[in-house]
Amino acid sequence: MKKILVFAALAVAFTQCKKETEQPVTPTPKPSNTNNQQFGAVPTDANGALYAIRSVVYTDGFGSDSIDQVGPYLAWFGNSSQTDSVGVVECNGTELDFRNPFNNAKYQWYLASYAGNGIGDDITWKVTGSTSFGSFTHVDANPYPTAYNVTYPNHINVGQSMNLKFTTTTCQGVIVRIQDGVGNVVEKIGVSGVNNMTFTAAELKPVVEDIDAIGITIQPFDYKVKTLNGKRIYVTKCNSMNFEIGAN
Repeated sequence: MKKILVFAALAVAFTQCKKETEQPVTPTPKPSNTNNQQFGAVPTDANGALYAIRSVVYTDGFGSDSIDQVGPYLAWFGNSSQTDSVGVVECNGTELDFRNPFNNAKYQWYLASYAGNGIGDDITWKVTGSTSFGSFTHVDANPYPTAYNVTYPNHINVGQSMNLKFTTTTCQGVIVRIQDGVGNVVEKIGVSGVNNMTFTAAELKPVVEDIDAIGITIQPFDYKVKTLNGKRIYVTKCNSMNFEIGAN
């Protein structure tokens, strides 16, 4: 049976691999082509946003044995219309690259990936700054949000709906994403306090037909608004929890 492992980043990106033949790889983030992220539209008063994503893949259903945690660090500075370079940006000692991930010079992001096991909650951001953007160091010790008490069907057929139930720790919201590993994705975003999501048969059809397994991501996210050297920055943490079920 084809197996799919989903590494999700931000709302943004997935890297799949077959469990039988490959080891997990560090995902390459692919942000959307504006700075209004799926964590909710970043308000126009934002001068930037920092994202630390922790992604884990469960090998035999939610909460089972897991593959080492992986995920990206991402950041942007400027505004929702155009981003700016702010010198060197580091997260936990890793320098982020300033890239143009969607071939649009207006939307350049700082990106870097990490891989490891047992990644802790403390995240240290450092920005050297530029002529228009002051330097700062910020330690984010807030815990990553998480989901638990997850219930779901072991198998889904074409023509069936699916309901996922879960509990989350304190967070701004949760993203639930379903994909088939060949490019078909359906996702929904729930506000803080949501504890279940239903996908209709019509919504699931593109990811269920002609496939024998689907990947499911439950991705709670949380952010705090901080004023750092006079700039309004959204400091975000996201916990991307990935597993799969049978389908046909």
